[in-house]
Amino acid sequence: MACLEEAAALFHRLGDENAEGLVLGELAFNQAQLGLHRQARAAAGRCVELTGRQVSISASVGRYYLARVLHLCGDLEPALAQAADVLERFRAFGMLAFEAATGSLIARIHLAAGRDRAAVRAAEEALPQARQVGGLLEGAVLRALGEALTRLRHTDRARICLQQALGHFRQLELTGEAAEVEELLLRASA
Repeated sequence: MACLEEAAALFHRLGDENAEGLVLGELAFNQAQLGLHRQARAAAGRCVELTGRQVSISASVGRYYLARVLHLCGDLEPALAQAADVLERFRAFGMLAFEAATGSLIARIHLAAGRDRAAVRAAEEALPQARQVGGLLEGAVLRALGEALTRLRHTDRARICLQQALGHFRQLELTGEAAEVEELLLRASA
């Protein structure tokens, strides 16, 4: 985080608001992951201010960061509103990876809110784009889909999705994500 703070300060001194905003978005996401919610919200808000002066790819990415931070802070409805809006922007810009990532985020927001059927719909909608991008994004969407299907007791399909997600995470040597999916597989098999 110190490197991100230093980069944001440097871009501020250089007067590059767009770059400063994007760095603040990444800083906000990291802060939210560490439970520093007040700081994360402030940095994400500033990210949107700096990148959102016009409709652009940077403004869309800034709003994506805000949606991720709001999700991690437990502000699910505002996170969903931001994510749904930015998803349409990414589609319009033809940004396949961000479209898949946002679809995955929407599925995770629905999961966190206990809306399992909506999570299935969001993950299924994002899966074709995620498959084109592959790797981590495909694994993330399959994990969300598998978790939602497990909750809905569609265990056969859930296990298939989770096994595919596990394969992606193992191939990428993402041991933390792989361990979480292994735990979900145990629940799907119970």
